[in-house]
Amino acid sequence: PYANGFDFIFVSLNRYERKKNISLAIDSFVHLIQEVKRNQKSGVSERLLLVVAGGYDRSVMENVQYLEELMEHCKSHHLPFQYQ
Repeated sequence: PYANGFDFIFVSLNRYERKKNISLAIDSFVHLIQEVKRNQKSGVSERLLLVVAGGYDRSVMENVQYLEELMEHCKSHHLPFQYQ
């Protein structure tokens, strides 16, 4: 296991811009979680983590707005979201 007991850590490194389509990484992660839950006997762990990191500038309105959109997107999928 890796940090905090996660078996698999997926990382998306991008600037917080809509054209980077970070929501696709979130959607793919949700799909992976659903598949793992459906196939419990596969031996694949549910201890999965998605880390989204990259360039973020509070003075750039698109960065601020897109981060808020991504947080809402995670919330709509019942994914916990931590911002640091």
